[in-house]
Amino acid sequence: MLNRAVCGCILDSAGGGCQDWNWLIKYDTQLYFAGGAEDAFSKYLTSVYFTVATLTTVGYGDIQPTNDTERAYSILLSLIGAIVFAFCIGSISSLAAQANKTEILVEEALRELTDFFRYRPISKEYQSRAKQHVFQLARRAPHKVHHILGILPDRIRKEVVECVTADTVGTLKIFSSMDRNTRAEIAWLLTPQLLRPKEFLYRVMDIGKAMYFVVRGELELLSPDESRVVSKAGPGEFVGEIPLFYQTFPNCCRDCSVRARGNVEALELTLADLNSHIKPHFPDVYEALRDFAKARLEFLPVAILKAIFRSKMQNRIREIENQRVNYVMQRRKMSRAAQSYYQRGQDGALKSNRSMSLTASAMLSWGGSSTSGMVPGQVGWGEGLIKIQPPNAVLRGTFASPTSVAFPPTPAGSTTYDSLQ
Repeated sequence: MLNRAVCGCILDSAGGGCQDWNWLIKYDTQLYFAGGAEDAFSKYLTSVYFTVATLTTVGYGDIQPTNDTERAYSILLSLIGAIVFAFCIGSISSLAAQANKTEILVEEALRELTDFFRYRPISKEYQSRAKQHVFQLARRAPHKVHHILGILPDRIRKEVVECVTADTVGTLKIFSSMDRNTRAEIAWLLTPQLLRPKEFLYRVMDIGKAMYFVVRGELELLSPDESRVVSKAGPGEFVGEIPLFYQTFPNCCRDCSVRARGNVEALELTLADLNSHIKPHFPDVYEALRDFAKARLEFLPVAILKAIFRSKMQNRIREIENQRVNYVMQRRKMSRAAQSYYQRGQDGALKSNRSMSLTASAMLSWGGSSTSGMVPGQVGWGEGLIKIQPPNAVLRGTFASPTSVAFPPTPAGSTTYDSLQ
């Protein structure tokens, strides 16, 4: 309203005689040449009328108000129309935004992913795959997105889950013969997965923490060396169950590599859900899955898998050993720097009685070691601490208020600085 009043004043001033020909002469010549307080109010009201008609985009029309009452009434109608129009548009926008809660949740998740990826060196491919997983989760398992289902009664929640997962869990052969209660409980635990062509679901000797049920598409089970396709798994079949039931084979690792032949939709059942929900509540389902795993285990090339496992373990040990050697070399450089600092401190002690001497523990091992028997000038690595003491305190065998600087744990191989030369 204040803006309209200001605009009306400006418009009134513009028609008050700045130019010989203006809008007020065109609108009402008598009003333009009239004088007095009442005529001044009429001029102002006329200016406000034209301002409101312009701002509300109502238009001037062929019929225009000619007196103050008509102008005031026109202004009131224009303002009421603008308010009602704004209220209607706001209500419609609010209804449109609240029409699909799933889309709102998906958009929020995508915005969070975009913010997460913005300042991190993640390739466009993996960003796209992460966003596709969000869409797949919302489309195939809306109960994973709408947490409001958790407050529903158990009987209603199961019916809702049964309906929304009818085109995924309901199509699997292993669950089709189960009762609705069991199928709904298991469907609540399954998480949709989407694989692109030639994408690996997992590789041989990966740690097995989940099994997968194929809904659409086809998976290729490769040989341990990934040179050929051993078998295929189509809709209704499942893979990856052996490490979940036989965790000692070997060390709960995958027995083969699994790759998507084309676009594949699958459902994931984790080891935690299998042991915490299915095993205690549905032991018959657990036993059936374990029988499948036992039957497949009899046809696996266990000797080849164990050889691959040993090879990978040796590679890991070799990599860790290389890291340990690099770590030892870095500690040697730090040891030389510490001895150099101590020598400078000894040179300063000859010139001033207020100098400090440096001592350090002299063991190089993975665990801690005792600092007894240290002498001034000996620099080594045991507890990973550098202790700075006054010279007289070291000679008396006492340690008063040491200043310590902690280092990472030391590697194996006990030695002193002299042996590291």
